[in-house]
Amino acid sequence: MKKTTKLLTAVLLAGTLLLGCKKDDDNNSKTKNYFKIGDTEYDLSAGILENYGADDDNSWHYGFNTDLTLYSEGLTLQAEDDDWELVGEGHGIYFELFSTTGNALDTEDYVFTLTEPCPIGTFDDGGCTINYDSEQEENSDEEDFDFAGGTVSVSKSGNEYTITIDCTSENGKRITGFYKGTLRYFDWSVGDKSASLKSTKIKNKKLRN
Repeated sequence: MKKTTKLLTAVLLAGTLLLGCKKDDDNNSKTKNYFKIGDTEYDLSAGILENYGADDDNSWHYGFNTDLTLYSEGLTLQAEDDDWELVGEGHGIYFELFSTTGNALDTEDYVFTLTEPCPIGTFDDGGCTINYDSEQEENSDEEDFDFAGGTVSVSKSGNEYTITIDCTSENGKRITGFYKGTLRYFDWSVGDKSASLKSTKIKNKKLRN
């Protein structure tokens, strides 16, 4: 009887350990999307890619102006034919990148530059906002960080992007991040919108009203 009890106990214990390992494996397999300012981490849940077209005379940049916006839960994308808006409360991060085509990002390390014309594989503008609230014009908890340097590394498999961020803000903060997922695409390259109309960009409108 004692042998049988010990055997059953061992089987149950082994099953518990296997379930525990499987649960840990499942948790580890989930991708965490985030950006981090110093030691403080902020979750990301979705992203937007915008095509602002080419620069006609290449005086500003080569290739296509492709804007990348990543944002957290709590913010909802409300899109219409000629515009979009993030509504709610949350956090976001933005980059103005220059790519080979307008409808996709290159598998590339995009490096910050202020030298014009900006080459393909660079970005000249970007920043992040925390504690944004679309219902409040002035929010004392909201903080903005503009980038002064860094790299955005991009790879792609099918429609899924993997984006790794390592940047420095103008006030000396290190801002890192990771995003794996799809991006909602908007094409402003034809029509009334233009690459210079920054009212559509996250740093001047969407997260910084």
